[in-house]
Amino acid sequence: PYMANNLWGYKNTSGEIVILPAYSTAKEFEGNVAFAAQNGLYGLINRSGAWITEPTWSNVSSFSEGYAGVEQDGKWGFIDQNGNVVINYSYREVGPFSCGRAAVRSASSYGYIDVAGNLAITEKWSSANPFSNDLAFVTLSSKGYIINKLGEPLITLNSGTSGEGFCEDFALIDDNGSCYFMNRYGKSAFRKTYSAALPFSGGFAAIREEGLWGFINDMGATAITPQYMEARSFSNGLAAVKNPEGLWGYIDSSGTLKID
Repeated sequence: PYMANNLWGYKNTSGEIVILPAYSTAKEFEGNVAFAAQNGLYGLINRSGAWITEPTWSNVSSFSEGYAGVEQDGKWGFIDQNGNVVINYSYREVGPFSCGRAAVRSASSYGYIDVAGNLAITEKWSSANPFSNDLAFVTLSSKGYIINKLGEPLITLNSGTSGEGFCEDFALIDDNGSCYFMNRYGKSAFRKTYSAALPFSGGFAAIREEGLWGFINDMGATAITPQYMEARSFSNGLAAVKNPEGLWGYIDSSGTLKID
């Protein structure tokens, strides 16, 4: 997307205009479709800029597992990439699909639906995170749980403990300000805690010890000694790190600086 004269259009990777500015809002393309808005309402366009679905939605979310949440008249449902409504407008709030489940809320509590729109897990949770590795973190009042796709609690978390999901077989847990990695059996994976950490990505996780950031591997061993003021997760083999002078660069998985 790019803006000209207060309207949005699209350019390709060579900088050539491929869709003239005509939209008040333009989301990035997801495959061959994108959400764009006119007069405050979103529709779905193709790569030529033609409407697949005329503007009709007050709010939209990104596609996940082929479905996107869309809001109409204060209720959310789901469409496919052809713009067809596949799950009716029934919910006050929806989350993305993952592992064939999406968190939904029709009243004050959350549950999960399957890709057919059937209620797979009863709406009884105070909060509900997306599934990953067929597990999800939920809360009921002040108590936290990890549930399976049937809604069965497999692990009960300590009071004050929170987590968001499993990444590369490990979940990052914040236990009252102390971080550790949990395995699929609900145990501390490496029997070690950190003052801060980021989820695993590309086989490594950024961790902070004694005020400095480094990286561990999926065995819990130090892969890159803590030495950075800040760090980001690995992506495409590189991770952004910040040196003591406050400047950012990129390192590879051996810790070698690749971009100054």
